[in-house]
This record gives sequence, C-alpha cells and structure tokens, in this order.
Amino acid sequence: MATVKRRSTVPYYAAAGTWVIYALLFPLYRVPHFIFIAVVSAVVYFIMNAVCGTVEVTVPDPPKKEESTGNPELDKMIKDGNLAISEMKRLNTSIKDEKISADIDADILLIDFVRDHGCYSVKRGCETSNCGLCTVFLDEKPVLSCSVLAARADGRTVTTLEGLQEEAKEFGAFIADQGAEQCGFCNPGFIMNALALFRENEYPEEEEIREYLAGNLCRCSGYEGQLRAIRKYLAVKGGEQA
Repeated sequence: MATVKRRSTVPYYAAAGTWVIYALLFPLYRVPHFIFIAVVSAVVYFIMNAVCGTVEVTVPDPPKKEESTGNPELDKMIKDGNLAISEMKRLNTSIKDEKISADIDADILLIDFVRDHGCYSVKRGCETSNCGLCTVFLDEKPVLSCSVLAARADGRTVTTLEGLQEEAKEFGAFIADQGAEQCGFCNPGFIMNALALFRENEYPEEEEIREYLAGNLCRCSGYEGQLRAIRKYLAVKGGEQA
C-alpha cells in the first residue's frame, strides 16, 4: 500500500456553498451583486485551498507483473490455475489449520460438519458413496465424508481442498488447460483423489490412474480431459526432476 497526496474537493464545495448561502439571504438582481459574490467565493476558495488543499490517501500497490516461464503454454496453465482457486483462497483465510471443537449429534456426518464450518469445496452429490465429490483427507488418507460419522474424526486431522492450496494450484492449472473443469462441480473431489494418488505413487501407470480414480464421477467431461491433465502433469513433473 502507498500513501499519495491528492487535491481536496473541500475548496470547491466551500466556494459553491458561499454562492448558495448568499443567494438565499440576499438578492442577486444587479451585476455588482454577482461581482461581489464572485470575489467573496474566490477568497473563500483560496483560503480553504491553503488550509486543506491536499489530502493524503492510501492506494493499493499496482499489481505485480506476472513472471513468465518462457513457455507460453505453461504460462497459460499457471494463469488458469490461479483463477480457478481464487475463491478457494478466500474461503481458506479463516479456516486453515484450525482446531475445531464442537458438541454434535451422534448421527451427524462429516460432510455436514465440515460444510457447517466453511469448507464448501466438499460437495454433496450422490450421498451413497458413489460419486467421490465429498472426498476429504482423514489423517492424510482419502475418505468419503458422506459415509463417515463426524464423531469418528474426533482427535484426528481432517483436510479439505481449502487446506491444500499449493498442491491444488499446481495440478488445477493442468485441469483447466485441458478443458476438464466444465461446470467444475466435481473438480474438488477429483483433485483431492488425484493428490492422494500422487502422494502414494509419484508416477503411476495408466491403469493405476484409472483404477484409483474410478470412484470419481463426472457428467460433463467423459474423463478424457482429466486423464490428459494427469498425463501432462506427470510428464512435466518428470521433466523437472530429470
């Protein structure tokens, strides 16, 4: 943030106010009357300008120019990824790494508990453990929160997509680049399971990818976009370590 000086509008309002007050109290029938009030208004203006002619205001710093990797395609993926998780960042500011204690009913599900506490990346889909939209990490392992009682998370660590911004940002750029976001409703659950896969197997084979993500349903994309994104992500990661 920067502090800059700008001209105040007070002198202009003071001069205009002088005209209005004089016109209400005294007649303006003759030229000398207009000359007199013009002179008085000018005097008021210069006095107010000397007293409060400038004001200090705080303005945000100009946006930083995005650094280029030298690869236009990769730059586009990074930009798309940044846009894709902007809302997730906003939600995460108040809930990241927070220890939550609450009295709950014995039958409340984990999906309801985390959504009640602001984790809206956890989507409600089939509610029959078939779609993968409600995936969260329970002690770093993916579980379907629609099928887990919240009481079972007592004393354990629950991680949603809001708490995985850096990993999600990197992989989400590839999802966007391949046009696999479509409506985006299933993306959080898909990204959660993909990140779990990468943690368990850094460079999985095609069949292993399909098997691991078989529980994630998507009605928009036909899955090919997601698979292309994973292949490209793994190829780039492999190139970085080569």
